[in-house]
Amino acid sequence: MMGARTCAVEKRAELDALVPTDHLLRRVDRALDLAGVRAELAACYSRIGRPSVDPEMLLRLLLVGYLYGITSERRLVEEMRVNVAYRWFAGLPFGERVPHHSTFSKNRHGRFGAGVFRAVFEAVVRRCIAAGLVAGDACSVDGSMVDADASPQRHREPTASEDFGAGPYPPAAPPAKVSPTDPESAWASKGGIARFAYYTNYLVDNRRGVIVDVEATPARYSAEAAAARVMVLRTRATLGLAVTALGADRGYGNGPFFAWCVEHGVTAYAPVLDRTHQGNAPYGQFTIHDFAYDAAADAYVCPAGARLRCVASTPTTQVYQYRAPASACRACALKPRCTRGQQRQLSVSWHDAARRAAAALAGTRAYLDAGRARRTVEARFAELKRYVGLRRLRLRGLPRAAEQFLLAATAQNLKRLAVAQPP
Repeated sequence: MMGARTCAVEKRAELDALVPTDHLLRRVDRALDLAGVRAELAACYSRIGRPSVDPEMLLRLLLVGYLYGITSERRLVEEMRVNVAYRWFAGLPFGERVPHHSTFSKNRHGRFGAGVFRAVFEAVVRRCIAAGLVAGDACSVDGSMVDADASPQRHREPTASEDFGAGPYPPAAPPAKVSPTDPESAWASKGGIARFAYYTNYLVDNRRGVIVDVEATPARYSAEAAAARVMVLRTRATLGLAVTALGADRGYGNGPFFAWCVEHGVTAYAPVLDRTHQGNAPYGQFTIHDFAYDAAADAYVCPAGARLRCVASTPTTQVYQYRAPASACRACALKPRCTRGQQRQLSVSWHDAARRAAAALAGTRAYLDAGRARRTVEARFAELKRYVGLRRLRLRGLPRAAEQFLLAATAQNLKRLAVAQPP
């Protein structure tokens, strides 16, 4: 037994001598701590029978793939057989067999879960926090579309028995197309090309571009703001980061999201969606901005002096309906510039106060700074597609998409941490 241990140590020493001292994987190795993984997964491994594959070694193998853009597990195994640095990082000395590619699938379905991958991701974020790479107060948020492992040519219509509202990110209406191979993905279009896809949503700290949280969703426009809410609350709870300022693009500029930010003490810097020229207010006609609001009477006053009273509140769309008297509009000289109907109506969001507060921030120094900082999120997505190589998922279903997104973000953060450390 002692002879076997001595031989193993000597083989690892041989590998160590072959890896350059300034190699990226050496820095990553110093930044990575997976000590808790084996203890967390101990109950999943039997103490009798053939020795199990070390879970820490499997995780290190997967991280090598995401660090070097090797998304195929078959190809990863082939590269591991011939690359000395990869074997050294995974703890596989010469003479030890590289696990079969099917080992990854068996462990993923039988032992690993999204909880393990999230634990590894959060452990790396905590190392980034300890290294001073994360401020924790000002962040940026965005989502990027990644193709699902599903052919856009094969699809079906939803059935009456399917409950699409049961998931964490339900669609506003039943989808027009469903993938038979990955029904949890969403039919989405970008750049004029429609396909089944998911969103990987990043919450990025503005100081050094560290990804502090990741959330996987179907590729639905409405899911981006919902994912941002989940990530902000989870980051506060698990990492203790305040997240009091949030930069985002126009996709987050709706009333409910601004109202949520106000409720949770977050200042949102995002363009406010403006639909004032839709419906009965085309260009050249009066918009809601031409009407003065009388808070005491809860009424809007039109340019001619008529008052529009609140006549309805619609929960499904979260809007108030204000309407002018038909008699006032009928005799009004400004009617051609106001409405083509019998009387003018205004649809006002329940969260109009939050929208107005967000709109007032536009053009301020903080707003412009948040817009510049938000480019960091786009840079992380460019890195994800170009260098990590995650343009299309290899696994199906929302939980498996979450695993791939977490591993990719972990690899991206490890690069930030490795570069920040001394050689």
